[in-house]
Amino acid sequence: MPKIENQQKLFQQTEKRFEELNYASVYKTQMLRILHKFKEFSMSLNPQKYSTDIGEAFIEHCYNKGNLFFQDGVHRIVDKVNDVYLHGTFNKRCDYRTLSWPEKFKEICDEYYEYRKKGLSEKSALNMIHLIHEFVSFFDASGLTDISQLSQKTIEAYTLTLAKFASSAVRIRTMELKLFCKYFISKEAMDENVLFSIPLVRYADKPKIPSTFNEKEIEMLLSAVDKTSAIGMRDLAILILAAKTGLRVSDITGLEFKNIKWDKNSIELIQHKTKIPIMLPLSTEVGLALIDYIKNGRPVTDCQKVFVRHIPPYDKLLTASHLVKEYMLKAKIRIKKGPSYGMHILRHSLASILLDHNTPYPVIADTLGHVVGSDATKRYMMIDLKRLRQCSLEVPSDD
Repeated sequence: MPKIENQQKLFQQTEKRFEELNYASVYKTQMLRILHKFKEFSMSLNPQKYSTDIGEAFIEHCYNKGNLFFQDGVHRIVDKVNDVYLHGTFNKRCDYRTLSWPEKFKEICDEYYEYRKKGLSEKSALNMIHLIHEFVSFFDASGLTDISQLSQKTIEAYTLTLAKFASSAVRIRTMELKLFCKYFISKEAMDENVLFSIPLVRYADKPKIPSTFNEKEIEMLLSAVDKTSAIGMRDLAILILAAKTGLRVSDITGLEFKNIKWDKNSIELIQHKTKIPIMLPLSTEVGLALIDYIKNGRPVTDCQKVFVRHIPPYDKLLTASHLVKEYMLKAKIRIKKGPSYGMHILRHSLASILLDHNTPYPVIADTLGHVVGSDATKRYMMIDLKRLRQCSLEVPSDD
């Protein structure tokens, strides 16, 4: 698929795709507002021809001008425009409960899902749903009306859209795409030659030094939260829990009132990821943040989860992964290219701070809910840069 280099056509196609995907009106209005700002900026640099360098320049321009209102919407818009420029379309990441399937592909997707979900955990099956949706949405946007029309050219165009992902994410997608194609080839519903267009992605799972905040940056992050609003009270309690206890985001969103032992000043739960019980001290700072939210911010609801959505129905909060990046922007903490800024960075940061205060490794492992000596604990040990420097060897000179 040739690149859409013409500025007018590129931005018209991007706006048209927003309309086709039926985004929520508030979100769409905000995104289109940023899109129009981007168009003005892009046209001022080069009225005719677009390039991805213009997108990078727009992101830098917004940070330098302090346009924090846009938050990470700037990155999202640039990604979507780049996708249209390179591949002619972009797809929508949806809540699995509200995925809108292209009608012409729904039947085959249901068939494949029933086949693939056998033996998978609930989480793995939900991840698979998103990947399948990603495939068929691209096929639909490319003009296909039947799975038999899938060609090497369409597969190649789809794999080009994966350039923005990490190698691990590309590998997962290409592996699932290969399974998807093999299944329908076995049903004689697809040309077997499409397999030759799916790249083989080699990925070595090498340990990386985790990204962290220092204590000053954590205080800046927490200070950026609006403590007078109900949602601000909720967000602050979540961030303090993550920063001061090291709980994973899945355990925070799954936290129930029965897990908070006020009489013992502790939080006790079975970790969602490892299924290992953990008991953490309930500090004054964490306790006060929880009390403030529960008494003054939390909607009236029968939901037993501590943290709930603030729009009806007031049920369990699905995710809090976006909070760190959102409040980094408000606190004017510069986002660097490369590191991930999900909630897990607060868990890494707690480990780093504990190491900096000479906390023994077994205590850190216990705090984080790891088995002592596990690979997970060893990964956190990599952030102890101060001690690593103490162990460095002097390189002898040639003199």
